[in-house]
Amino acid sequence: MNNDNKAKLFAALVKAVSETTDVHADATNPFHRNKYATLQAHLKTIKPIFAKHGLAIIQLPSSGNKEIGVCTMIIHESGESIQHTIHIPVSENVKGQEAGALISYVRRYSLAACAGIATEDDDAEADRIAKKDSFGSSSITLDAPGTKFIPGPAYRDWE
Repeated sequence: MNNDNKAKLFAALVKAVSETTDVHADATNPFHRNKYATLQAHLKTIKPIFAKHGLAIIQLPSSGNKEIGVCTMIIHESGESIQHTIHIPVSENVKGQEAGALISYVRRYSLAACAGIATEDDDAEADRIAKKDSFGSSSITLDAPGTKFIPGPAYRDWE
């Protein structure tokens, strides 16, 4: 990485992130009846702000040994970029539509992480509550001090 371009990238990213706002639920899952913020809502919120600061976000689907994921790249007009790939384990018999839904899901969370925003997502909240209940005690929450950390999907650090 060229240090001048790296500094330009990070300065632009700091400015962009400082201007982003949280994304609110704009859709309801017809099967689970949960509300969530769509990929379109994330992009509509993030892209104009990032573009204003010379940044573009590119997300490419990826797959590996029994996993599906997304490589998210932030590119600065100087030519500098950073990227991060996240993979989620899947069964061997995952169908195309299921893979597409998973890719969309991972894209939304990756965008939110890149932009430093939170999103309304009943699905994630329901999962947190279900995990809380699986401990057999309503007094234990996943974010409580001393609670055992359960790692999420495999990921690769920023390159």
